Amino acid sequence: MERGLKVSTEPLLGLEHVSKSFGGVNAVRDVSFSVKSGTVHGLIGPNGAGKTTCFNIVAGVTPADQGRVEYNGKDVTPWPTSRRSSAGIARTFQNIKLLNDFSVFDNLYATAISQSGTAYLSSFFRTRAARRQETEAQSATLAVIERLGLGRYRDALAGDLPIGIQRRVEIARCLLTQPRLLLLDEPVAGMTSDESAEITALIREMKSDAVTVLLVEHDMNVVMEACDMITVLDQGAVIAEGTPSSIRSDDRVLTAYLGADL
Repeated sequence: MERGLKVSTEPLLGLEHVSKSFGGVNAVRDVSFSVKSGTVHGLIGPNGAGKTTCFNIVAGVTPADQGRVEYNGKDVTPWPTSRRSSAGIARTFQNIKLLNDFSVFDNLYATAISQSGTAYLSSFFRTRAARRQETEAQSATLAVIERLGLGRYRDALAGDLPIGIQRRVEIARCLLTQPRLLLLDEPVAGMTSDESAEITALIREMKSDAVTVLLVEHDMNVVMEACDMITVLDQGAVIAEGTPSSIRSDDRVLTAYLGADL
């Protein structure tokens, strides 16, 4: 585990002159931006702007062709996804990745117990340490179920749930890893307006838990209400950055969205 990384006074996350091409198409072009610790930072733009590519570069899923990624004062550009995860970077996906044939509780408990570091032999022989860690994992699972309002779905199979509830389970699973940086990829997609409002409030609350959030989302109501700062991409490049109020009135952003109501 690399959670012992020093706490930096610098931004928690920084991209410096990052570029990525696919088959000659420049998906990301010389992108630089930083995310301050303890904030919710939005990454928005029209379809094909390069948001998902940037997201994947931060997560370590996609290597950058050029540039560097810094996390907590360290150059993590060469780090694989597993090492970034161990260092406290967690993410959700556009395509939800749950164990569909397992209950909500079991999906979350599996994550909680994996964080405990229980050795196989200790678990097999039911040692005192293993029993204690199982109890702690159960408590953590029940706590996050209550926090995200999933109590009524605790015993339901994940694959049988509406998309909006599945996304809530996925966020709960990420929170069980106790991340420092949480990458949320369209967290309210498929949700009702009431569900979106609940998730927006949850995202804002994460700051009190010392969780920094990088948010990719098409719902501009969520972006404007949840984010402290916003970076706007268009055709792979940064075209604007600022607070929600400044982004809302930025002519370059309005042009990129072809007059869409922000």
